[in-house]
Amino acid sequence: SRFIARAETPTTLGEPEMDVTIGLRRAVRRLEYIIRRPLLDQDQQVIMPEQPPDAGVDAFLATSSAAPPLGCVIVGLTDDLSLESARRACSTANVLVTQTLPMDTRAGGWSDQVVASLHQTPPDVILLVGGVDGGPVTPLESAARALSIIYGEVQAERRPLIVFTGNQEARGPISEIVSSLFELRVVKNVRPRVHIETPAELQRELS
Repeated sequence: SRFIARAETPTTLGEPEMDVTIGLRRAVRRLEYIIRRPLLDQDQQVIMPEQPPDAGVDAFLATSSAAPPLGCVIVGLTDDLSLESARRACSTANVLVTQTLPMDTRAGGWSDQVVASLHQTPPDVILLVGGVDGGPVTPLESAARALSIIYGEVQAERRPLIVFTGNQEARGPISEIVSSLFELRVVKNVRPRVHIETPAELQRELS
């Protein structure tokens, strides 16, 4: 036997579809396009057994880790392309993005309402993103300090995991600020250059 092709689609376990089989069928449709072979019939069911001359399969197996999606908040810099890159990375994992929060230091940070929601309902994970490699570090430090203040009095087991996927020059400073309070994971910058997107490490971490 040999491996022929693979396909993937964003999960449909969460809203709005709330049906994992929708995503499964979309992935099968992508496989059809890749291998140039019909796999689903008009009723969206797998063609079984194989039909001549070149349709369907003799066996089909589907598996799913249908655990509840991770609740995720994306924290980044205002008008930063990294926010959109992080959202796209989340769309391929079992992750539900509940908020996307630009950190506008010029406006004094987040509103009291946002701070209260973060404190009262901590997500499972916070993605801290932003800045091209070699860019300014101070805005990311400000975001990290804000998170430390918000969760400083929260019980340790309720604090979110922080995944840093921003300007790699900020790795050290971010670690110094948050590592005493949070579990911190550091992965490659999801947007190391303005026109370059590298989501693979973040996708693996979220998966």
